[in-house]
Amino acid sequence: SDLGTSPVADSDTDTLTVTSTDLTVTGNSGTDTVTLALAAQHKRVVLTTVINGNGGVITTGIVPGADIKIPYAMTITEWHLLGDQSGSLVVDVWRDSYANYPPTVADTFTASDKPTLSSVAKNQNTSASWGNSNVVNSGDILRFNVDSVTTCTYAVLSIVGTRT
Repeated sequence: SDLGTSPVADSDTDTLTVTSTDLTVTGNSGTDTVTLALAAQHKRVVLTTVINGNGGVITTGIVPGADIKIPYAMTITEWHLLGDQSGSLVVDVWRDSYANYPPTVADTFTASDKPTLSSVAKNQNTSASWGNSNVVNSGDILRFNVDSVTTCTYAVLSIVGTRT
């Protein structure tokens, strides 16, 4: 929000709280100190992959071209799966370090909470329970594997997490 005129500090212990994404601070001497903390909402991360059957029913196996390298550590909190039509689809997510690329089925990360459609076009889990406390390390690679499918020709999987 716009602060209007500049606030004036009348002692060394004044606190200025700003609820804006942009802030410019100009001090009147070289001894001013400003400490800013980022709000928690800036830590939310959404990773999205498209699973495309190219006009036919999606095929089982590794989703081509969908590997994602994670740029920073995060904790997976939820997943959302949207199909182009009512059908069934099970997607496994494999996670491994960059050094061990590529991930394999031995690196399954979803435990018993695989993103799944079961005779529906959409499904989600907003309190995902994946392996290793849901933690993904900086530099890890995620790979997506379609375990089973019927009817769906196109789907979008979004994985939501919080930077740690």
